[in-house]
Amino acid sequence: MKNRWKIQLEITECPFYAIGDYRVFELGRCGRVVRISIGDNAVRRRIRGQESARIEAKELEFTAAHLTIMLNYPAAQRNTAPILEALLQHVSRTATGVALEVSSGSGQHVAALARQYPSLQWQPTELESRLLDSIGQHTAGLPNVRPARLLDAAGDWATQLPDMEAHSLSLVVNINMVHIAPWRCALGLMAGAGRLLRSGALLITYGPYAKDGLLTPQSNVEFDAHLRAKNAEFGVRDIRELEKAAAPHGLRLHAEIDMPANNKTLVWKKD
Repeated sequence: MKNRWKIQLEITECPFYAIGDYRVFELGRCGRVVRISIGDNAVRRRIRGQESARIEAKELEFTAAHLTIMLNYPAAQRNTAPILEALLQHVSRTATGVALEVSSGSGQHVAALARQYPSLQWQPTELESRLLDSIGQHTAGLPNVRPARLLDAAGDWATQLPDMEAHSLSLVVNINMVHIAPWRCALGLMAGAGRLLRSGALLITYGPYAKDGLLTPQSNVEFDAHLRAKNAEFGVRDIRELEKAAAPHGLRLHAEIDMPANNKTLVWKKD
């Protein structure tokens, strides 16, 4: 019988595939620092190119149930500070109540948001169950962050979040989702946020956007083409189309903030 250990991997966008209950990580393709904790011992090494990683320890056997993963996305590392700065223009540090993050990804953003807004109770959500561990790792020890929950933005939020009453939220945040998801997810975001936000509360969205049918600069045009080639349901959304989707749910565009790397932060206010 092989030894069983509780193993924690801290990796950056490391590809993996599943074989039954097992997750096989292609550490040689990570290209970044990998930290592997095995029991009380830790091994830290840098993986370069296709070089393989070996753990010189006892023979191991572990399944997904024994594995926790902390993902660190370079894009999130770059855009977190500008997003926090943009939010401070419209959301006071002393804001109170419950804030919902839709599509929390790795958990990097909600961890930073919770530190900047300690009086808000943050509820991270994610469509992909595989990311819940990472969100938990990033938010561990933060008393104002609730355990991450599954949420399909395109689905019925009332069914998925039955404990959240209509018009009860102080803030909804959605970062880098609407362009890498089907249009129905943007529609679901507007419907769900419109239902849950109290009057005067804000929905914050971030990402690349077109406006009045015009997408600039050329890098965003190429990015949009890449997304649509990957999945015909993806693509950079037009702000005017989002305004049309938001209006029936009592949301109106309150502010448009230019951000680094040709992105924008959009501030939507609930009537």
